Amino acid sequence: MTLPPLYALRAFASAAQLGSFSQAAAALNVTPGAISRHIRTLEAWFDCQLFVRKGPRVEISAAGSVLAAQLQADLPLEQACAAFTP
Repeated sequence: MTLPPLYALRAFASAAQLGSFSQAAAALNVTPGAISRHIRTLEAWFDCQLFVRKGPRVEISAAGSVLAAQLQADLPLEQACAAFTP
């Protein structure tokens, strides 16, 4: 199994934990636009919506919550991504 881009997983994990693209951007020293693009890359990879965009606000989706839990579990990254099914 190939993994999704690690930069996208890192951006997603930070945004999911902090609940904000802006806060994730500050934590990772990138722009909020970069976080948004990275998450869109991951959404295309998994073919599902990970965040619900409401204007300038974002809210993690049900699928995003599942992926976040998989990534937070004490599993190898390959296993966490393979176990995620939106």
